[in-house]
Amino acid sequence: MVDLAVAFVMSRIDLWVGTRAESTSVPTKYEIPREVVKEAIVNAVAHRNYNSNSSVQVMLFRDRLEVWNSGSLPDELTPAMLK
Repeated sequence: MVDLAVAFVMSRIDLWVGTRAESTSVPTKYEIPREVVKEAIVNAVAHRNYNSNSSVQVMLFRDRLEVWNSGSLPDELTPAMLK
């Protein structure tokens, strides 16, 4: 499922394709690196709430990628402590 989600995102984001001015191969660069997309999705799967039947959600907008799960911080942590 992770691979399918990554493939979905990569197929819908911008891909820059350069020229062969400096090499025989054509340089390419995604708007968001594949490693970053995969890490976000894997983390969402790994840290979701396994006591819930909810799914990991991958939402791609014009200006951002959001990866959401039903997990929460442990009671002893707050968002302010993580900053």
